Amino acid sequence: KRSCAPACATCHLLKFENRCPFPDGLEETAVFKPGDMGRVFQDIKSGVWDVYKPKILSEDPWIVVFDDFLSAEEAEHMIEVGHSLEYKRSADVGKKNFDGSFDKAISSFRTSQNSWCNKTCREDPIMVKVDDRIERVTTVPYMNSEYLQLLKYEPNEYYK
Repeated sequence: KRSCAPACATCHLLKFENRCPFPDGLEETAVFKPGDMGRVFQDIKSGVWDVYKPKILSEDPWIVVFDDFLSAEEAEHMIEVGHSLEYKRSADVGKKNFDGSFDKAISSFRTSQNSWCNKTCREDPIMVKVDDRIERVTTVPYMNSEYLQLLKYEPNEYYK
């Protein structure tokens, strides 16, 4: 049950905290403890992931580009998957609703189109391979990540 009538205010699910509670002991289940993320970047710097041709653009803050993270075939497949999921105009988070959800806001700062690699997409063997690679490099388990967002930019489109 996700939709409750706000007028009577009797549904316990109107409160976001009741629909999506934070688990007890959240600190113990955090993916990164203090210092852990630094080790991820030190691995990149020391050559652990040289097979993906990383370029370190900055160390404060860390900005890394992997020139060969995807093969040409994987990249083409991801584009095809995005089309099959139907790209839609990218949106920002809009105003907060009474139930804790958020509206979408179309912005002139973001003119791309996107689709989300949902559960069905995650079952695609090539997408599983890419997700597994992301997990290995970042050390963030797939279950702690949001779905991949596939973006499409036409000429003169941008994200500012």
